[in-house]
Amino acid sequence: MQYTSEDKPTKWLRCEIVKPFKKGLSSITAKLVDNGAFYHTVPGNFYKLRKAYCSLPIQALEAALPASSGTKPGTRSLGPEECRKFYERVEGKHFYAFVLNSAESLQLKENLRLILVDTSEPVNRYIHEEFDLKLDLPA
Repeated sequence: MQYTSEDKPTKWLRCEIVKPFKKGLSSITAKLVDNGAFYHTVPGNFYKLRKAYCSLPIQALEAALPASSGTKPGTRSLGPEECRKFYERVEGKHFYAFVLNSAESLQLKENLRLILVDTSEPVNRYIHEEFDLKLDLPA
C-alpha cells in the first residue's frame, strides 16, 4: 500500500512503509517509490495516498551489480566504505548499462542486474572492475 509523507510543508513524497512496523515506535522507515531512497520520519507524517496517485508509474527501479549479492561462490558484498565510494563514483552521473536479467526474471519483479559502463572517458570503464567484483553472469 502506498502512502504519502510530508518531507517539508510544501513537499509530499510517495512511499511504502518498510516492514516490520510496530505500533508505538517513535519513527517509521519508508521507501520512497519514485527514487528508491529510504526515509525516516514520525508516524504522524504518513497519510494514505489517494487511489488516483497509486496508479502513477513508479519512477525508480531497483538494481544491483551482478556480483554484489554475495549469494554464490566467488561473489561478495560491498562493505560500508566501498558502498560509500560506489555512491560517490556513480551519484549524478550517466552510465551505459547492460541488463543481465532474463525476461522471465523481470516479470517476477526481481531486481535488475546491471553491468554499468562509464563511457565519458576515451576508454570505457566498467564499474564492477573498479570495485574488484567478479561477474556473476547467468548461465
